[in-house]
Amino acid sequence: MDYQIIRFKNARPTGDVEMWKDHPLDPVKDHAREVVEMGLADRVEIRDANEKLVFQWPRTVSPATTSSLSD
Repeated sequence: MDYQIIRFKNARPTGDVEMWKDHPLDPVKDHAREVVEMGLADRVEIRDANEKLVFQWPRTVSPATTSSLSD
């Protein structure tokens, strides 16, 4: 399958997009993690050929916090 790795720095896309053609997802995910570990990006997204998000690193979703609105 074809994938693209999109790099982000300071919550904005850097414009650096790597295209991976005819690769399984796991090696693409490994490379994306390495990009972050090397400091080339703060976060990466992997999108498929239909531009659907299939992976992001580090994961940016966290549990919602609950607060009382009556305080």
